[in-house]
Amino acid sequence: MNILDDLNQINLFDPTKMSERISNLPTLLKKASSQNIQPSKNDIRNIRDVIFAGMGGSAIAANIVLDYIGISRSIPMTVNRQEELPYKPSNNTLLIINSFSGNTEETINIFKLALKTSCKIIVVTSGGKLLQLASENNIETITMTVTGEPRSVVPYHLVVLINLLSAYHLLEIQNSDINAIIKLSTTLIKTYGIDNPTSDNLAKQLANNLKNKLICVYGGGIFTSMSLRWKTQINENAKTTCISDTIPELLHNTIESFQKFEQFNDSMFFLVLQPSNTTVWLQEKYKTLKTLFETYNLTHEYLQIDETDILRQIISMMILCDYTSYYLAILKSVDPSTNDVIDSAKKMMS
Repeated sequence: MNILDDLNQINLFDPTKMSERISNLPTLLKKASSQNIQPSKNDIRNIRDVIFAGMGGSAIAANIVLDYIGISRSIPMTVNRQEELPYKPSNNTLLIINSFSGNTEETINIFKLALKTSCKIIVVTSGGKLLQLASENNIETITMTVTGEPRSVVPYHLVVLINLLSAYHLLEIQNSDINAIIKLSTTLIKTYGIDNPTSDNLAKQLANNLKNKLICVYGGGIFTSMSLRWKTQINENAKTTCISDTIPELLHNTIESFQKFEQFNDSMFFLVLQPSNTTVWLQEKYKTLKTLFETYNLTHEYLQIDETDILRQIISMMILCDYTSYYLAILKSVDPSTNDVIDSAKKMMS
């Protein structure tokens, strides 16, 4: 029997039941959609630029939001992964400080720097020192009332940020759009969940294909940041090296490494995340990349979601990513929930 179809083996390497946290996504999305965000008319009118500050999953959620908005965004928006502000914010800047734990060093430093400016600050967190500082300084806070690893709640965080930007009239989203992804997530959890056998489960099949491979994940368009999400989930859940890159940028540098003489070619596996609806220009880039894979005999698989709606594509690809990285951890006989190396590094830096 395939180990991924043996619930006893899965439970052996998943003692904290991460599979249950992944399958709890519909509940998380419902909670995220119920957050009450009501900015003042003056705040809405005055915003001229947005900075998202965060690290890890908190930053990825913001990146994916920007991919979702795409070219329809009406003002500049930046995701900042540093302990310094990317530029001097003004009183027309909306600074959204994201940290699920509330204890991220870089994010706390950004908060302290922001207090010295005139920008509008909103903190998005579940607690920790950041929540305490926000309370002490009377800073508006959106409290995330869910539990789990920060990376496990990225879909929740994504919807919170979408609703926040919608409240500020910076994107358009309907309740029906959120209800649709909640319904979709319920279906996909059954499709990719632990009870569905490998023969009918794409996530389990992908994990089997990726085992013992050097994984590269490429994406463009609405999946530009999703490639990073796949990388970090494979890194953290499966404790596996993974490289991510973006289309079309990789066509100007990365592809030069596609050489037949490379000894590790047989060890590589390329995953390409392709949007279902995109420009002809970007479609040509995906076709060119596929031709190169075939020319240099590089093992690859294109992943495309059978949806036209952008948000449904994003949520679908995110769920597939979460389950694939989870199953890869089980195949490697490691606990997907622990991050011992990251934890030890944080202690070194504290």
